[in-house]
Amino acid sequence: MISGIIPENNFDVSLFNKRAIHPLQCWEWGDAKKGMGYEVVRIGQWNQSKLLDVYQLILHKIPFTHYKIAYLLGSPLPSGETLRVIKNECKKRQCIYIKIESVSTKIERNKFVKKLIPSQNQFLPHWTIQLDLGPPETDL
Repeated sequence: MISGIIPENNFDVSLFNKRAIHPLQCWEWGDAKKGMGYEVVRIGQWNQSKLLDVYQLILHKIPFTHYKIAYLLGSPLPSGETLRVIKNECKKRQCIYIKIESVSTKIERNKFVKKLIPSQNQFLPHWTIQLDLGPPETDL
């Protein structure tokens, strides 16, 4: 498998969105974050010419510095190859760390993944609220 940067222009957005497994990974979310001033890096993992997974990094500037923090939320857990691409892209953009919150529990065992440190703080909740919107607003 090969991982690499997805070009901003001339890329099939609908294909990207079909591979995005969470709303925070869809192309439009990245565009919305760009509109708010964040830098967005889109990475794909291919098996020959078939796009398998997509990863959208949102880079946050740290005030009064030239450093950034990278967030990868709602994605599959990246493979070792994809993690290397993410790490290299983040180094180029002066990120001091990468926060990954994967929706996947499957972990590919390799030496790079072993270096990941679990976070005590989660951005995405591990629970879901189901609300029936059928009743009138006064009953909700």
